[in-house]
Amino acid sequence: MNGKSDRSRPFEAAERMVKAGRLAEAAAEYERLLDGAAQDLPLRNIIGDLYVQMGHPERAVRVFRANIEALEGHGFYPQALALAKRVRKLDPSDASIVAKLGDLYSRLGFLAESKVEYAAALEEMGDSDPRERIALFEKLARLDRTDASARLKLAGYLARSGQLERAAAELNEAADIFLARGDLDEAERILREALRIREGDARTLTGLARLMKRAKRMDEAVQMVEESIRRHGPQPGLVSLLGDLYLEGRNDAKAKSVFQRLLDENPERADARAKLGILSLRAGCPDDAFALFEPLIVSLLNRGKDDRAAGLIGLILISHPGHLPSLEKLAAVFRRSGRVEHLEAALRLLLEEARAQGREDLRRRTLRELTEMRPEDAALKKERKEVGDGGETASAGPDAVPAAALPTKDREIIRTNLTKAGLYVEQGLVRNARRILENLRLLYPEDTRIQDRLAALPADPPPAGAEDLAALVARMADEERRKGRPGPPPVHSFPEEIAADTVSLEEIFGGTDLWTGPAAPSSGRRYPDLTAALREEMEAIEAETFRQVKERAAVIEKDLDEIVAEFKRQVERKIDPGDHEVRYQLGLAFLEQDLLDEAVAEFELAAEDPARAADCYALIAQAFRRRKNHHEALRRIEEALRRVDQGSDADYALTYDKAEILEDLDRDDEALRLFRRVMGWNGAYRDAAKRVRILERITG
Repeated sequence: MNGKSDRSRPFEAAERMVKAGRLAEAAAEYERLLDGAAQDLPLRNIIGDLYVQMGHPERAVRVFRANIEALEGHGFYPQALALAKRVRKLDPSDASIVAKLGDLYSRLGFLAESKVEYAAALEEMGDSDPRERIALFEKLARLDRTDASARLKLAGYLARSGQLERAAAELNEAADIFLARGDLDEAERILREALRIREGDARTLTGLARLMKRAKRMDEAVQMVEESIRRHGPQPGLVSLLGDLYLEGRNDAKAKSVFQRLLDENPERADARAKLGILSLRAGCPDDAFALFEPLIVSLLNRGKDDRAAGLIGLILISHPGHLPSLEKLAAVFRRSGRVEHLEAALRLLLEEARAQGREDLRRRTLRELTEMRPEDAALKKERKEVGDGGETASAGPDAVPAAALPTKDREIIRTNLTKAGLYVEQGLVRNARRILENLRLLYPEDTRIQDRLAALPADPPPAGAEDLAALVARMADEERRKGRPGPPPVHSFPEEIAADTVSLEEIFGGTDLWTGPAAPSSGRRYPDLTAALREEMEAIEAETFRQVKERAAVIEKDLDEIVAEFKRQVERKIDPGDHEVRYQLGLAFLEQDLLDEAVAEFELAAEDPARAADCYALIAQAFRRRKNHHEALRRIEEALRRVDQGSDADYALTYDKAEILEDLDRDDEALRLFRRVMGWNGAYRDAAKRVRILERITG
């Protein structure tokens, strides 16, 4: 009570002073009441008004600015904006308050008004501190990513202040804007200015080279990059760019020299390996291409990217349809993933080529597998007899049951264990593979595939010495530490991450990790006990194998366009376009497999059902985000928002998604506003609170 009474008396005294016209004394009395509490805000407004009445606008501005900062800090942007407008009237020449108006308009999402205020602030500044001008131009560039003029001015100030690297980067951004507009001349002028500022800049040279390629000036681009490498050395990216120019210009000899050098210097350069494979195909050497592609194919298979591995094999088969190693590998991919229809198609092609090339051993093996799959096919049985294989195995007794007639569970056991044996063989664990196949043969003596695999096994390797075992233990330990859990060792040793390809393999290598585990030196321990470690390894391999066999998706990725097209034709024939539920489920399946065009098409059909339209448009937006087409993603998410009730849970969930897309577009202020709206609904929703904290730092 005493505290309240003590505080009320100065208030009353100050009010009496105001009524008596003693404004200076009243202001001083009010200032004594400021204690950092929330009520300071109205007190400072009163004090500021008193200074205005006394004819001291500079003092009023000081007090009001403190309130603007406090209001902004609490997120009360409309109130801060109103007060900032008042301050501007008191001191129209203060560029900093004009810039503050721009900040507040931006925070509230009024981007056009924000740009006007920033431009006015720049005009008020004149030739003042260049750092302030740079900060304002950066804000203008961030507000509108297509504003080339702001970026060019920003680059000029950065260059004059000695920040040449940043200046060159801004010039490159401006050149990209003109390139997008199709103005090649202006883009080239800007890029050459960037080279003048920062000679030998790799990004600028890359942009110029691409511009020249677009303008059909390939020779000029090659000369420019060659000259830069001679003068400045082989900068990262420039040598690879030169190889790409040679490749696209059909100068295959020089391209091969460049990519071979890159691969020799760093065997982990998967992009160089891939392009050397393309050059081998151009030269009519599919065996060389297969040898180059095979490590990449194996890596893709290890990561469960069977469809992309098949797409890489397809590059060889497109130009050399009869290449037997590629056909065998393609059949192995489909066999591994349990895609029976695609396996049959691959085996029939393999049979045709084996027959044409006189490969009788391969012809017999392929016929056996096909007749197991299609025991009713009389033509296959007849051909099998013609090649001296009567269709029965030596071990099959009179009571033998054809593999195709076995129950589903038994067929799954056979397929799983055959796959497991194949993995062991690829890892050099021949004894393990032999033990699995022999046990399998005891259970299913009539299955010819098991006998064929046993017959095709390589000889058992000699027993490992103590040093080999120690190195194996060290390698296993490294792998477990890397993954944070036990797991099967990779089939081949390759780098953890491969570079994105820039010619025609970008889709194939997207998201691929190729790991190399360096063998640790021998621990010095003789004959270590591997029982527990190997048991864990076997269990992990078995679990991984079972997952790969049982959980493989049935839709081929877009690397096999013709198969996807055939599947879509089947869908169109068998499914009514008005069956929205089926269309929706197909869209989900396509989206899961990264078949984005197909997913969008299905969701658009499903969106004709008003009950699921919002969900469909949200998923379409997700597909466009994966494509990095953020503008189209934004359009689709706004379409979804129009179909839900404002203030509903769905409205806030979609608002969160829209905020994420705005972040992708670097429209941070708008994103922040939406994240704050979501927080007002549910402060614990996803990571909205964290996003708000981060964006406040960025935009502040």
